[in-house]
Amino acid sequence: RQYFNFLLNKNLDEPVVAVQMDFSSPAPLPDFNSALNRAMEKRNEFQQLYHGLKAASYQVNLAGTTHLPAVTAVVDYGIQGEKYSLGKDDDYWMVSLVLEWTLFDGNQDKAKKAQALLEKKRLESQRSELENQIKLQVHETYNLLRTSRAASNSFSMSCSS
Repeated sequence: RQYFNFLLNKNLDEPVVAVQMDFSSPAPLPDFNSALNRAMEKRNEFQQLYHGLKAASYQVNLAGTTHLPAVTAVVDYGIQGEKYSLGKDDDYWMVSLVLEWTLFDGNQDKAKKAQALLEKKRLESQRSELENQIKLQVHETYNLLRTSRAASNSFSMSCSS
């Protein structure tokens, strides 16, 4: 008794209380669809694939917009001169406006878009494969639980007669 209480980190002189468990009526089997839904919810693998698919979709959209012109505006302000002073004559401003338009790139844009589409399809295939693996695991576990439950019931019936 003292060693058992020591293992439980209790007072060594406390009495040990026996717990009665009723194994005659096991808990009911959960519904298969609810077990499958619970297995699919909040899995890290699905979260990773979801974010990967989202990034791949953005990559496809980005690759499709490279034929559009790009306009960049830059404003610079600074101080110049031979001496360190802060007068009107020492300030300078510079404004730049750059227009960039790719007219021909040797089909590099098409190749980038095709590569992004392939990556997206690969991730979608990986998600489908993961769903099937989880469904298979749930089916196997559910069938094993039903078989164990039936064997337990037949054993308890044979013992009681």
